[in-house]
Amino acid sequence: METIRTITAGMDALAQRLALRVDRPVTTDPTTVAATPCVLIEPPTLEPPALLCGAYIHRYTVLVIGLPGARAELDPLADLLAQTIEALDDLDLMWVLAEPVAYVPLQDASAAEPCQAYRITVEETTL
Repeated sequence: METIRTITAGMDALAQRLALRVDRPVTTDPTTVAATPCVLIEPPTLEPPALLCGAYIHRYTVLVIGLPGARAELDPLADLLAQTIEALDDLDLMWVLAEPVAYVPLQDASAAEPCQAYRITVEETTL
């Protein structure tokens, strides 16, 4: 079960690789997310090995988080989303879906409006 023990190492490695390619903070710790544009890497879901090679598929959720508000906040969010997708492509990481979501930072759970965000599903195969 070495794959299970390296979950945080995989999250940190993905965050470090993205941080080198985007202009905003990248974190794996949701308690550090304030109402500011950033990228949050959540723990992956794991798909068990289906082949004899024993490779696991890690499905990471990469949240590209913008500011609270309506449509006016979509342009800055779109810029960060474009940077993040370009970085994923440059890193040869397969992203399979990017969908708009609302995100309420843990530090600001009483906020009147959630932050505009995109949830990107990224797949990485590891042995």
